[in-house]
Amino acid sequence: MVSTGADSTSSISPFGAVEAPIEVGAFYASDGDGPERTKLTTVLDAIDAAIGRGVRVRLLADAGFAVTYPTTLARLEKSGAEVRKELR
Repeated sequence: MVSTGADSTSSISPFGAVEAPIEVGAFYASDGDGPERTKLTTVLDAIDAAIGRGVRVRLLADAGFAVTYPTTLARLEKSGAEVRKELR
């Protein structure tokens, strides 16, 4: 996440204009299950937009946590990201 200023409440994602493939390795990814927007929501929105522009997105996550926190990974898969879940 790149902040637009020290006291700024708005921020921009580093994926906003990327055209190269995005590859992420994460132990787990959880944006929560409620309607509240989190800092990760902004990044996920930018990744969704990148996929919409034809950017290839791949994510590797821990299979155990994928069971515990499936919502965010499912969102990325639905958007077109390649999501792999590996046992630790």
